[in-house]
Amino acid sequence: MTNSGGGVRRFFGTLMRFLDTLRAVVVNVLFLFVLVLLLIVLFGGEGEAPVPDGVALVLSPTGVLVEDIAAPDLMQRVLDPTSLPAETRVKDLLDAVGHAANDDRVAMLVLDLDEMRGGDLAKLTVIGEALDAFRESGKPVVALGDHFSQSQYYLAAHADELYMHPMGQVMLSGFGTYGLYMRDALDKLKINVHIFRVGTHKAAVEPFLRNDMSAEAKDDARKIVEGLWNRYRDGIARRRGLEPDAIDRYVQDYPELLADHKGDMARLALEQGLVDELITRHEILSRLRDRVGEDQRGDGYLRMGFRAYLNATREARERQGDAEGTVAVIVGQGMILMGDQPRQNIGADTLTSLVRKARKDDDIDAIVLRLDTPGGSAFASEIIRQELELAQVAGKPVVISMGGVAASGGYWIASTADEIWAEPTTITGSIGIFGIVPTVEDTLSELGLHTDGVAVSNLSSGIDITRPLSDEMDSVLQQSVENGYQRFINLVSRGRNLSVEEVDAIGQGRIWSGEKAYELGLVDALGSLTEAVAAAAATAELETWNVRYLRKPLSTRDRILEIVLDSVQSSPAQKSTPVTLFDRAVAEIYSELDVLRRLNDPSNLYLLCEVCRLR
Repeated sequence: MTNSGGGVRRFFGTLMRFLDTLRAVVVNVLFLFVLVLLLIVLFGGEGEAPVPDGVALVLSPTGVLVEDIAAPDLMQRVLDPTSLPAETRVKDLLDAVGHAANDDRVAMLVLDLDEMRGGDLAKLTVIGEALDAFRESGKPVVALGDHFSQSQYYLAAHADELYMHPMGQVMLSGFGTYGLYMRDALDKLKINVHIFRVGTHKAAVEPFLRNDMSAEAKDDARKIVEGLWNRYRDGIARRRGLEPDAIDRYVQDYPELLADHKGDMARLALEQGLVDELITRHEILSRLRDRVGEDQRGDGYLRMGFRAYLNATREARERQGDAEGTVAVIVGQGMILMGDQPRQNIGADTLTSLVRKARKDDDIDAIVLRLDTPGGSAFASEIIRQELELAQVAGKPVVISMGGVAASGGYWIASTADEIWAEPTTITGSIGIFGIVPTVEDTLSELGLHTDGVAVSNLSSGIDITRPLSDEMDSVLQQSVENGYQRFINLVSRGRNLSVEEVDAIGQGRIWSGEKAYELGLVDALGSLTEAVAAAAATAELETWNVRYLRKPLSTRDRILEIVLDSVQSSPAQKSTPVTLFDRAVAEIYSELDVLRRLNDPSNLYLLCEVCRLR
């Protein structure tokens, strides 16, 4: 028996070592492949493609609109180097549109939005404003698509001409916020979730306590979604020359309206004034070819994708003029977590290192932190806030610019900045705190597993998920949460010049739109990132300034991969495989569970806004 067991262990040990070695070999081979490809790109071609005269610039965002893109996935992207990026940085779109407006070589702008998967209203609004500015240059904007989702249509509505396929649809359904509630599932699994919170409206813990949304959470969420929908509806109605009530009828009475058109969704959208014409792909291709000419291959129109355009114009766009000073812009997006984190999350160590770099750089006069986060770790939030305060003490103004959401931990970080700017559609507030500790002693008992032992006190074992939470530990955690809430409202009181009582009255976990937060004194001004940068420069007494983005540096391997991908991903006509409903459902469940997996606050205290995610 002993020899047999030892043989099994040796076998599996050898197998695991073999697999580890094989994995390392595969990764290194892939890296060498990418390196060779990079050399070909750098030395085998003729450099960046020039911008042709009279070209149509194709704005074709892919995936989700984000403040900053994540590091590329080495394995996935090398195996399929022509796959579309899952994210598009808003700044890239703004840079391309802004530069093209004054570029005589660009004759028109074409919006191809079929591969865009979504973006919050704040991001859509700032891109829409850039499209309006482009139109003011006298150049036309044409939008085309097989169909339009709600987020796609918001951008398409800014075009001079809006074309859709005869079998397409414009799907406007209004805004909503939904989440998975798991009380019954936890009971069936006999998992005990111990919740500690302050804030009657702190809804982030409700999925563990209930099977539905509480009345308080619904009231908060309803105010947010109705306010955002009104802005969305009014925006597209104004740009399409329609009455807002007509948009509401389209959404509310869609089944009846569709029945009147015998199920023809494209014809309904046309007759409701949402699109200008229904034409096939071949017809729109022919029409664009007549306007800007043929491409070199003779099978399309003269066009250039925005990524290729950014590469071709990088030197001209990044050329800095003589300026009095510099404003640093740092982007913080995603969950707030401890430690060093990739770009899709806010890591306490990662972000503080960037702020510290800006503080110690004598050439930087002010700092703007662009936040797009529902919150996360309380401790990580405070570490970041303290680093920002050190910059202020050093004499460098700190201005917060809020994106689509900057709530809970995001607001904690912002609370003591010199100025807070929000978009009118920002979701912010959620001033509250909670702790969460799951224990599985009942689950283990069902399996015949039990824990027992001795200790000098009921706190000796700390938090052990295999054992019930003691009354003493329960008291410790609740007192810690209450202390955290007092810290939170005191910070807001100090930073926003409000009394503690005033902050508590608008706190308790309530969420607010940026517009309402401005009325309540939680933010200082409403405006875009550009306006926040100008405010930071004014506070630093700069009349002219350059803007420098500080980002977490990529590893050498990821940087090489990024350069290669920038070079090969230049075709504006590339299409991806449609995402199925099953894929979306699996991704949704994984996303919910992944949030729990990543929470890593050392005291199990969190500042998180659950209802800040709009669908």
